[in-house]
Amino acid sequence: MAQRTGGPSLPTPMNAPLATAIMCFHNPVGFSAERMKASKDPSLSVQETTDLRPVTGRIMAGLTQALDWFDNSLQNVVASRGFEPFHRTQSMIIMHIALGLDAPADIAREMGLTRQNVHHMAKELIRSGVIESERDPSDPRRTVYRLSEHARELRGVALSTMIELENVLESRIGPERVAALREALNIDWGPDVADEAELKVIRAAAKRQRRSSSSSKAARPRS
Repeated sequence: MAQRTGGPSLPTPMNAPLATAIMCFHNPVGFSAERMKASKDPSLSVQETTDLRPVTGRIMAGLTQALDWFDNSLQNVVASRGFEPFHRTQSMIIMHIALGLDAPADIAREMGLTRQNVHHMAKELIRSGVIESERDPSDPRRTVYRLSEHARELRGVALSTMIELENVLESRIGPERVAALREALNIDWGPDVADEAELKVIRAAAKRQRRSSSSSKAARPRS
C-alpha cells in the first residue's frame, strides 16, 4: 500500500472479496522456492515451474504465493499512481479499515496479531496522516480508527485495483478456477487447531471415515 497527500477524491468502488480473503489469510508462512527444491522431503518439493513463478503442491505455500502476487501487484499499481509505499502489515491495516473494520481488537483478530502490534503499526499511520484515532461514539471506552480525509483517494485506488487484479487473475487462470478459489476461501474453516492432541483426534476421525467409505463401496452389489 502507498500514500499520497492532496489530489481529488475518487469514487469508492465495491469490495473485492477474493483479494480480501487472500490478503487476510492469517499469518501465512511458506518456504522459498530454493529451499523447497533442495529439500529431500518429497512433500516440500516443487512440483512444477512456470515462466512466472514456481508452483507448489502445498496449500500454505500456495496461499503465500497468492498473497505475494496480490500485494506486490497492488503495491506496484498504487506506486505508479504517485503514492509512497507502506510495508505489508500497514497495508493490511489500512485495507481492513477501508472495508469497515475499525476496532483495533477486531483488526488484530482478523490479522492474527496482538492489539499491541496493531496499536504500534497504527501509530506510524497516524503520524503520517493516513488514519485517525478517535473514541467510539457508541462506547467511549473503545478506540476506533478512521481513514483521514486526504486518504480517501488512496482507499479508492486500492479497492478498485484489487477488483481489477481479480479480473487479471480470471484472464490468466480462468473464471472457474477463480470462482472455486473464492468459494474455498470464503467458507468457514473452523477454529485453529489447538495442539498436537487435537490434530491426532482429527487424523483418527479422518481415517475412520475413509475406512467406512471404503467398506460401503465394497458392500455395494455389482450390477
